[in-house]
Amino acid sequence: MKKKYLLTLIFAAVLLLGTSLSILMPLADCREIGIAPSQNTEYEVQVGYDMKKQAPIIESCTATTVKVTDLLRVSRLTAYNYYPDEYSEITSNAISNEHNGEELGTKGTVRYVITNIEGISPADGNWAEELASYSEYIGDDEKLHLTMYLPPLLSACNVFVNVQHRASMGTLTGFDSVRYATTDQALAYDETVAHSDGMEGVFLDISLNVSSRIWNDNPIQNGCVITIHYEAEDGKQTGFIGTPIIGPDREVRAIVGRNNNFRLITVLLSLITFFIFVLVCVLKRATEFVPQLVFAVSVMVGAYSSMALSGATDMPYVWLGVRSGAVGLFLFGVALTLPKFFAKIPVRYITAALSLVYTALAFSSQVANTANTGAITLAYRIVGSVICIIVLGFSVLEIMRGRRLDLLANNALSVVLSVYAMFFFRESINMLESPMMWLSLMMLGVILVIGFREFIVSERRNRQLTLNLSAEVKLQTKNMQGMIDERERILQFVSHDMKKPLLSAHTYIAALRQREKDEENKKIIDIVEGKVNYLRENLSAVADYARRKYVAENPVNISVDEILGAVYSELAPDAEANGIVMECSAKHTVAFAKPDALKSVLQNLVMNAIEHAECDRIWLDSYRKFDKCIITVADNGKGLGDKDVFRPYCSGNDGEENMGLGLYICKNHIEAMSGALTYEYRDRRLTFIISLPTA
Repeated sequence: MKKKYLLTLIFAAVLLLGTSLSILMPLADCREIGIAPSQNTEYEVQVGYDMKKQAPIIESCTATTVKVTDLLRVSRLTAYNYYPDEYSEITSNAISNEHNGEELGTKGTVRYVITNIEGISPADGNWAEELASYSEYIGDDEKLHLTMYLPPLLSACNVFVNVQHRASMGTLTGFDSVRYATTDQALAYDETVAHSDGMEGVFLDISLNVSSRIWNDNPIQNGCVITIHYEAEDGKQTGFIGTPIIGPDREVRAIVGRNNNFRLITVLLSLITFFIFVLVCVLKRATEFVPQLVFAVSVMVGAYSSMALSGATDMPYVWLGVRSGAVGLFLFGVALTLPKFFAKIPVRYITAALSLVYTALAFSSQVANTANTGAITLAYRIVGSVICIIVLGFSVLEIMRGRRLDLLANNALSVVLSVYAMFFFRESINMLESPMMWLSLMMLGVILVIGFREFIVSERRNRQLTLNLSAEVKLQTKNMQGMIDERERILQFVSHDMKKPLLSAHTYIAALRQREKDEENKKIIDIVEGKVNYLRENLSAVADYARRKYVAENPVNISVDEILGAVYSELAPDAEANGIVMECSAKHTVAFAKPDALKSVLQNLVMNAIEHAECDRIWLDSYRKFDKCIITVADNGKGLGDKDVFRPYCSGNDGEENMGLGLYICKNHIEAMSGALTYEYRDRRLTFIISLPTA
């Protein structure tokens, strides 16, 4: 019981750790990359010329601006001047902050104003000294350079720096960005141009003049103005996927590059984890690890959709929906860890169904019109909260029932991740301080620990199984050797000790033949003597088999034609004595075989032909066929009929009852050499065919 309470406390600690990350990391992100301070700057701008008074028409304006001196470290750029429902002229310096702070509408203009260094003037005489502290940011063109990163903006925009067109993402309805950069604003609209989605983060070179020759005291004209004309799909949400940042080029690019690398690493880790757990599920043939598989897929989907949103895409709302819906996949994985039934209530199936509803609602909240977004968001937050409560309660219950903690640790992390995504999520400037990414990585860590644990346990079991099998093989080998030794003793008894009574019987039969006068009784004695002789021959074959141990003989490379030549030389006289002509036409072939065993088999086959085939010709031959060495022993005798002559105790004479071990032993010898022994009878010709591996 103490162990169960301890595991419950560890589960609570994991929950607390995830919650702490969700609170502290956004604070650290804000502290590391602060908001650039902004101010309202009043200035005068000439908007025309009064011909009657012969004087310029001056208009007082107020713009929200940011000082370049506050941007020498990377900062968030949140202060802008907003023009709803219109595309302001980029050549105009009359910038108004009348709508500053408003939420962005479906279309409009956002203008960032960065003012130049204050408090210096070429007239002071200390121009070089006053610029010395900014020298690392000043290029050879006598301009101070910073870099601004604009994250992707929903869902199409044109970007200008001062009056220069720098980037276009997607297409604005009726808007020709090239023509708009000219002085004739009537040319800016082309009714044939239709809206199309397009998003991509873009780096902008923000340059401010610090040349004493063309210094201007007007804070707007002497500064840098970034103008963004944007348009979202009709009725869809708009805004940046993140927050613009500005600062020294190397630092800004390092943050963006690190974020992209972090996303990519997370995708790759989740992909590797997924395949590892596919392997675990296959090896274990168990479904208890399927939730971990779903967690890995969830992390992969979430990280990949975040990576897609940070790059170039023409379907931003779909990827936003996928990223939001990925949280539902986490909850679906959690649902699979719950008990199937509790008090006859199908808890797992209900929770899994709710998680799928959550996924659909979360996806819809990003692709639906803004008029419906509020109701959909409220609905999926309610569903998600119910799921989280169910998960926490039943996870603790499962731990108290003895369920492994490592299989339930991700439940706590998933609940924290889901709550953060539903109620507190905001885009992180620095992904290294994103709670979503770190919670996802922690889940991957838990999954990998479980996976490697299973591999280690399996390896330990396999090692023990190997040791047990090795011991069993040794025992079986010992037993087999004992059986072989026992067989040899039996063979020796059969072949040696049983021959003695047969020798005595042969002696008595010879004595009986000398004494017997009755011809009928002599025929009976001849039959008995034939039986005794046949037994002696078979016992001799068994004795030869036991003595030579052909099975234990090691195979070597042998010249088959030499073996056949030796057999021919030894047995040709016997054949001639029986009126049989032997022919040997062996070609030079080399086989991997046991020489003594092969010679014994060939002798047996030839002697069978001489004694039993009733033939007048015997042919010996050998040749190579593909990777096999073929040896044939043929005769033109009576054949073998339909009997299985390789079966032990089969006789070629129906009228006799004898042991018939010769061909059975021959077949065993050939098969012990990885060969085959077969026969065929065709055109009154019986052919035994030996097939052996070539060398």
